[in-house]
Amino acid sequence: MTDQVTFTFGQVLKRFRQNKGISSRQLSQIVGKADAYVSQIERGLIKHPDAHIAYELLKAVGCHKEQIEKILTDLKIADEKVFIDQKVFKEKIDPFYMEYNAIYVKENGKINTFFYDKEVIQMYEEIHNTMVEFIMKDHSKAKVVVKNIHSLVTKDKDHFDFYCAMHQNDYSKLPNQFKEQILHEVNEIYKVGVNK
Repeated sequence: MTDQVTFTFGQVLKRFRQNKGISSRQLSQIVGKADAYVSQIERGLIKHPDAHIAYELLKAVGCHKEQIEKILTDLKIADEKVFIDQKVFKEKIDPFYMEYNAIYVKENGKINTFFYDKEVIQMYEEIHNTMVEFIMKDHSKAKVVVKNIHSLVTKDKDHFDFYCAMHQNDYSKLPNQFKEQILHEVNEIYKVGVNK
């Protein structure tokens, strides 16, 4: 009876990468990681890569969806939950992401893996669901909020930078009295600015 040969993810990845004809450094850059990332996986220095990054690595070296899922499941890098997350990503975020990422790759020579973060996907879902519920409960108020956000994030870079700067702090951590103070000050400044 012969012993079953068990391959590591690094060994499997290296085989596909070499067949594809790209360097470990190039592959690292494609998934937005440090130059030595893939080399460290292939040499066994990184034994448990993130499942979503592992998915993108195999995809980048030419593996098809079913093949990727089998490899990651067999090697216990991913389970069904990961592929559900991937499906959510594809259905909910991918259209925007692909358009944005095409520009990002052109400018930076690598993909941006921000939207492959499981925590980001979960937050996106929660924000989406909350906004839908908000719109259903108070359409008039929601319309004003959505319109004002749209004005800031779509007009130009200065408006967008202002929007981002306003959300650098986690205001949920503030006591109510400070929230009320901030709202009062902002409203007063807004009145002065609009009337100038």
